This record gives sequence, structure tokens and C-alpha cells, in this order.
Amino acid sequence: MIDFEDYRVNREYEEQRGYFRMAVDCPLTFGFESEGYVHKGTVKNLSASGLMFTTDIMLKQGDQIKASLEPENNITPPMIVAATVLRCVKTSKQASVGGRFEVACHIKIIQ
Repeated sequence: MIDFEDYRVNREYEEQRGYFRMAVDCPLTFGFESEGYVHKGTVKNLSASGLMFTTDIMLKQGDQIKASLEPENNITPPMIVAATVLRCVKTSKQASVGGRFEVACHIKIIQ
């Protein structure tokens, strides 16, 4: 059994998260629940209750999305989640068309 309290980062402020957040860098395909996986992004961090990814698509707070996190090895199957967008902020990094956005989501369901 893993005690996630052992993995908390020592910070000068009290951590509000209930779950450990892992830094990751893996491809993601996503879309609104009615349209399928039509957009692409890159997952930057993941926890038991949320994820943050970058994409070229601006999303709105409250948007309901379905996403497939696709590990780069063939051993681990994709993780499918239904999530609610909490925030979407434009970053200073520019993509070839438009801007880059960081999207934070609350995971509702993991399939």
C-alpha cells in the first residue's frame, strides 16, 4: 500500500490537493463528449482526480470532455477519462497556428 503523504513536496504553503500530482509528458486526444477524439494535446501532470494538458484549442470552464491518454509504450493501454474543464489559460509559448493553452480538468470518470 502506498502512503501518498510520504510523497508530498515540502513547500512554504500548505498543500491543498488531496492526491499526489505526477509530472508526465504523454500524448492526449480529446473531444467534447458528443464528437469523439478529434483534438490533440500533451498531458503535463496527472493525479487521481485531475489532469493538466496543453493544446492549441481554447476550452471554456465547465466544458465536458472525453480524453484518451496514450502512453508511448505498447505495454500500458490508453487511459480513457471523462472530465470537466476547470480553467484554460493562454501560455506565452506560441504554436504554429494560434496560441498554446494550458487546460486544467477535474476527472469525473476513469474507464
